[in-house]
Amino acid sequence: MKVSKKISLIALGAAALSLTAVAGPRLNNSLTELNAIATEILAPFQTEKSAATLSFLSLVTDDANVLSLKLDATYSRTGRAQTMLVNVNELSHEFNGGRPVTKLNGYAEVDLTKLFPIDQSDALVEGAEEMVKDIAKNYTKEYGEAITVDARVFDQVKNAEGHYVSFKATLSATVDLTKLPEGKKAEDMAALGGVINLSIVLNKGITLDAEVQHNPGFHGFVAGDKANFKVALDKLLTRDETVKGQLFKILKQVDDMAGNIVDASTR
Repeated sequence: MKVSKKISLIALGAAALSLTAVAGPRLNNSLTELNAIATEILAPFQTEKSAATLSFLSLVTDDANVLSLKLDATYSRTGRAQTMLVNVNELSHEFNGGRPVTKLNGYAEVDLTKLFPIDQSDALVEGAEEMVKDIAKNYTKEYGEAITVDARVFDQVKNAEGHYVSFKATLSATVDLTKLPEGKKAEDMAALGGVINLSIVLNKGITLDAEVQHNPGFHGFVAGDKANFKVALDKLLTRDETVKGQLFKILKQVDDMAGNIVDASTR
């Protein structure tokens, strides 16, 4: 079973970030309203096997953009083999004086040794650096020299039997808008760079810390643009079924993925 060691946490972060895209408020009670809507959307995931929370903690806006937003989230799923717990300690967005930054910090408690045989786990750790580089190159090849990607795996620790028990990894990327290939526009590039730091203990779980520096010239920061937060907010505050359906789809994918993980076992 090929499961990315960080995909569950990142996927939950992506789902939560999708909910943050509604934050560009017209109303003084935006936090209360957003938390109420989040509760409604998460209701189908409050079951005997799963539970989820999402709390909007702070919100500052102007007429055009979200200037500051912070939230946290939790998710748990119980299966035949184990229980997985995901905590998003912080998902935040700061406009930062025209230099927008999004940050994600959290962890996932999951026993990865139940997903892979020992020899396969060792091989995955050994090849993790090149694998991540290859994946990144596949996603960025259309941008040529404009995007630089670096991946490093370090602090690998083995047990007395010679098998890996933990390691750390860093993936970073930078974008040079002056080197975009013909046909690619600077205003279509949402990010200027970012870094993901991972600490993985195979039988305990994953800690993740990530930061993305956004392109201030991205068209999504223009008031009224369809990618602007405020447009999505207007739709969500009216309980727009399309927006709610999109958010539910993301969360359902996370829940299905988690179900596969907690049910799987090589033992």
